[in-house]
Amino acid sequence: MNPNGVKQIDKNDIIKHVEKGETYIFSTKIQKITKYNWKKEKIIAFTNKRILLFKGKLLQRKIKSIMIDAVTKSTHKESLEFVLHLQTDHDYRFSTTVREEIINLINYLYAMNKKNPLPIYEVPDLELKAYVTTKHDKTIHKNRTPNESFRKQSNGEIIPKKEHLPELVKSSSLILSKQNSNQVNLNSFKIIQQVGKGSYGRVF
Repeated sequence: MNPNGVKQIDKNDIIKHVEKGETYIFSTKIQKITKYNWKKEKIIAFTNKRILLFKGKLLQRKIKSIMIDAVTKSTHKESLEFVLHLQTDHDYRFSTTVREEIINLINYLYAMNKKNPLPIYEVPDLELKAYVTTKHDKTIHKNRTPNESFRKQSNGEIIPKKEHLPELVKSSSLILSKQNSNQVNLNSFKIIQQVGKGSYGRVF
């Protein structure tokens, strides 16, 4: 039995959901936090076009990268939470020990579509429930994204065509999509600058 409460999933179970023209990049376990503060173990997977959420082998949610609007993260020293804000759908609240690497990956996916850096908000709260726009909020046009005073300053640099993925992704195996497109490898990416360093190594 898996002590983390989530069934193991083979990469092939993810790959079968990869569509033509997509490339699978990375997947890991993550905790999705409900409005009742219940933590549910999921698998989050990234392609070059979508974010996929699995419960065991069951695909529960497909999020196109063009739907990503922003990310809010807690700066509290005891929190690993972040919120994924979406343009036309409700938000998702997560917790993971590899939060910074995941946010960096979301940033790269966002930049590839929007040609701008991802808006990232940093708040001191231990829990981020107050910043999650719910399904009901969407129906009444209420947005719980933090105000601009919490927005992290960007260096203003638009990420170029060839990005360097976070160390966590670099160390995992990058595999081909169903259509056997060109192989993705480290030569596909360019280092821009180092933005952090942690137990998994440097993040660029």
